[in-house]
Amino acid sequence: MPELKRLEAGHAPAVLDFELANRAWFAASVSDRGDDYFDRFTDRYDALLAEQEAGVCAFYVLLAEEDGSVLGRFNLVDLVDGTAQLGYRVAQHATGRGVATEAVRRLCALAATRHGLHTLRAAASHGNAASARVLAKAGFVPAGPADPAHLGGKQGTWYRRDLTLPGSPSIPANRRLWNRISGAYQHEHDPQIGAAPRLWGMYSLPDAQLHALGDVTGKRVLELGCGAGQWSRALAAEGARVVGLDLSEAQLAAAARAMGTARYPLVQGAAEQLPFAAGSFDVVFCDFGGLSWAPPHLAVPQAARVLVRGGRLVFNVASPWFEACYDEAAARVTRTLRQDYFGLDTVAEDDGASSYQLTYGGWVKVLRGAGLVIDDLIEPRPGPTAPNGYNETDPPDWAHRWPAELLWVTHKL
Repeated sequence: MPELKRLEAGHAPAVLDFELANRAWFAASVSDRGDDYFDRFTDRYDALLAEQEAGVCAFYVLLAEEDGSVLGRFNLVDLVDGTAQLGYRVAQHATGRGVATEAVRRLCALAATRHGLHTLRAAASHGNAASARVLAKAGFVPAGPADPAHLGGKQGTWYRRDLTLPGSPSIPANRRLWNRISGAYQHEHDPQIGAAPRLWGMYSLPDAQLHALGDVTGKRVLELGCGAGQWSRALAAEGARVVGLDLSEAQLAAAARAMGTARYPLVQGAAEQLPFAAGSFDVVFCDFGGLSWAPPHLAVPQAARVLVRGGRLVFNVASPWFEACYDEAAARVTRTLRQDYFGLDTVAEDDGASSYQLTYGGWVKVLRGAGLVIDDLIEPRPGPTAPNGYNETDPPDWAHRWPAELLWVTHKL
């Protein structure tokens, strides 16, 4: 399958080859770029990258799987107040195969999840019936006549698509579950997870030992699934500008009651539908929070969207081996594989709620697809007698012998 990738400096030679090879083909339906465009291609390309870096446009290339050549260019321009204009062009040899339609659909999803857009507009000339068909198949509807100035002097039509930010059907059930169990959960687990600042995971291993989060002083930090705020209040006390987000009103109420002198805002929301503008945070993190209770293919792009360029996503989740060895009947983790590794995905919880589990390769694919670079994968290893505050294991030193958790450290390109 062709890969839709954000435009990078290294794509320049392939983009130039694409434009030269298809120049006559494009000129049949839109105005020719002219010789000056090709004579000054490097300067123009650098200007596009600068616009993308400034956040006013987002440019994508569709790359052939076999050789990395450019099959098409798909652009979001004039990103203002949640809206943008879509433009695209596809190589002649790639037409008639559904390539453009599929890429436009994928870009619409990215427009919502990665760029936080709610409306896209696109113009097609009356003579470009193929483009009109692509837009219609991708969910666009006619929205009025297009000024010829937008179409190289040709008459045409504006098309519009209102984007729905993807959510998951588990949101209501997960919210109900955590509202119901919040009090009992905090009563049982707060003495462990709140015993000291910066404790990771089921075994409460200190960040000073794992070196995952680093210094957050003065940084804008978002915790996905803050619960009663054990992490958030510790980081706020260190001088971070923290926002705690949780799906559950009961969990947020617990966080408000426990808040210390270093105050920080609490926001109700779902990890797969973050209510923040792009580039709002320097660090996004969670410890068995939003990235365990929301579909990762939806939540990870949202986390990447709200990060600044170079910002870090750090999160701790259960190892797929821990889940695969869980014995439902015995209610414990054993040394025997109980589930198919490649069947891991949605995990049924109480009251119709769902948590989520990916394989190692699944996490890599989701992270890379969201434009994140994996800096480290820490497999926290507790001591042989360290207690697990959440699950029984057989043998008791299970997590000392096999990885129970995955602590991912990434940054945004």
